[in-house]
Formats: sequence, structure tokens, C-alpha cells
Amino acid sequence: MSSRSAWAYGGLPFIGAFGDLLYSQAANDLAAEFVRRKIREIVHSPEVAELLSPSNVIGCKRLCVDTGYWETFNRPNVHFDRRSVARPIEAITPVGIRAKGKEYAVDAIVFATGFDAMTGALLKIDIRGIGGQTLKEKWREGPKTYLGLGIAGFPNLFTITGRVVPSVLTNMLPSIEQHVEWVADCIGYLARQRPQPH
Repeated sequence: MSSRSAWAYGGLPFIGAFGDLLYSQAANDLAAEFVRRKIREIVHSPEVAELLSPSNVIGCKRLCVDTGYWETFNRPNVHFDRRSVARPIEAITPVGIRAKGKEYAVDAIVFATGFDAMTGALLKIDIRGIGGQTLKEKWREGPKTYLGLGIAGFPNLFTITGRVVPSVLTNMLPSIEQHVEWVADCIGYLARQRPQPH
């Protein structure tokens, strides 16, 4: 797949268009410049295009996989300023958001604050398994799972798209469906193996 067709297809396959993307600085520089050029072609404002363009290597952060994402920044009701970290939101108001002394009316606010994708959510819950062992204790030396779905010593806990599952490299919805089907089959199998009363 060429870089152009991979870009048109969208998403993570773009990385696969370069066999040595993660091993060759020259290949990565070429891919990064390709992405920057594409963003400049799509986003009308040169300043916004520059802010959106990757300054780092391609592949160390997830590429945008949504069709029409870059075109969103051409809309008159979209304002983007990556430097706003230094000038944060001042207040959430009844109408919307006040930032840098100006109020922006909004219908919805999406808080994209970052996340610990692999273990963060699970380790913040006081999950206990057999003998009262916590998941945090179990994973003290790193998370270990069966297929990313089950954890030894936690017989009633299934982690859909859990740790050590390559679901971040796939379309998440089909992965979730596959995991739920596996869990349902597992529970069904266990129920069938349970001794039946006579």
C-alpha cells in the first residue's frame, strides 16, 4: 500500500505503508513531512495547520483515524490553540466556556484530559480477588492476564479490551464484540460443566 492510498484509507494502516518507519529516521522524516503536507493542504489556516502538524516522529503518538477530522478545523465554530495549556480555561459558565476573557457558547464540552489507557482505570478501583488480594498487589511487577480478558486469582473478573490486548491497534468496537462473545462463551461453558443436582 502506498503512502497516498494508506492516507486515503485512513487510520493506523498509514504506518504500515512504511516498512522501516520505526527503524529509520529518514523514513520517519519522510512520513512526517508527508503528513504535515497533507494537513497544510486540508486546513485553511496556516497557523492552525502548523499547530496540528506533528513535530515529533510518526508512530510515537496515535494518528487521528477519523474521516474528516482535519476538515473540522476549517469550520467557523471551531477554535484551536494548542498553547492554551499556558492560558487555561477560566470558567465553565451557564452558556459555555470562558477562556482568555472571551466566552464561547457550546452545546457540549468534551474533556480530553488524557488517560492511563492500560492499567489506570482498573488500579484506581479496589478490586479484590481470592483471599482478598488486590489487583494492585497482583500486578506489582507488571500486569499479567490470560488473553487480556481474565486474571488468575480473580475468577469473576473479565476485563474487556483489558491489559496486554492489542485492541488499541484495531477498530475498538469489533474488538469489544469479540471479547464479550468470548466471555459469554466462557461463562456458558463453565455453567455447562457445573455438576447438576439430581
